[in-house]
Amino acid sequence: MSQQLLIFFCEDCGERNSLTPEKIQNGRVTFKCSSCKYTNSYPVPGAPDKEKKVSRSAYFGRKMEQKSNDSMPEMLRRMVCHIEMLPEVIKAFFFAPSDSMFICSLPENSYQKNKLWSICRLLSNHYSASKSAASSPVKEISLSRSNHIFFYGKLTESLFLGAITPLEHQTFPFDALIKKTTAEVQNHLRSIENDKHGANK
Repeated sequence: MSQQLLIFFCEDCGERNSLTPEKIQNGRVTFKCSSCKYTNSYPVPGAPDKEKKVSRSAYFGRKMEQKSNDSMPEMLRRMVCHIEMLPEVIKAFFFAPSDSMFICSLPENSYQKNKLWSICRLLSNHYSASKSAASSPVKEISLSRSNHIFFYGKLTESLFLGAITPLEHQTFPFDALIKKTTAEVQNHLRSIENDKHGANK
């Protein structure tokens, strides 16, 4: 009887790698690419690390710790990890089209991050088209692709939040996530402003 093999793509070169299920430990797959020898280690959708995930009610019931000495990108990186604790969320990301800022938990210059960056630009175009065609302001959009749903919504004039969930979570409360994240971003910006005023006194 042949052993079951799973297909995983290298984050660096995009090569297909056939692996046994044993390579998945605590919701992550770790392997060396058969082509470029890059060592991959990333979360596997459908096999979450239960120790790091929290219930939806627990997530929405608590605030993320504010660190006033964080720069905006540093705070957003921490927030990505915070959002990915939700059981439905596979990946979260922030995008600022005006200055091409893109923040997610994938390794820099990896195949998967570049692919997500391309999808993010597509979502941004969808958002702009939806906004110009709608009679009332558009707050968020969703896009189905393969077995996933990409949620995308506006936090501030220049900052957007995205979240990827499995297709079965079409009713994921993305609007509530937008409200919570917007409040946390605004709190951080106020904290930075207060520190600036305090330093100038």
